[in-house]
Amino acid sequence: MDGGGISTKVDFGIHETAMQTYLHEGEQKAYALGNRGPIRFNPDGTLDAKILKGFTFLKESWIQKSLPT
Repeated sequence: MDGGGISTKVDFGIHETAMQTYLHEGEQKAYALGNRGPIRFNPDGTLDAKILKGFTFLKESWIQKSLPT
């Protein structure tokens, strides 16, 4: 991580160290999500199929949870 997303222009006062730690840890968690780059849309405005495919496991999980047991 290059720390590029961490704010250095805001004064958090006595909480500066804690806030910078919080921001850095949040940035690391965001990178760990496996984001694949910027959002992409098809010419008709729908979400790009590659992005949708990345969320297929979530959709399947939601469907399974909603089915009666």
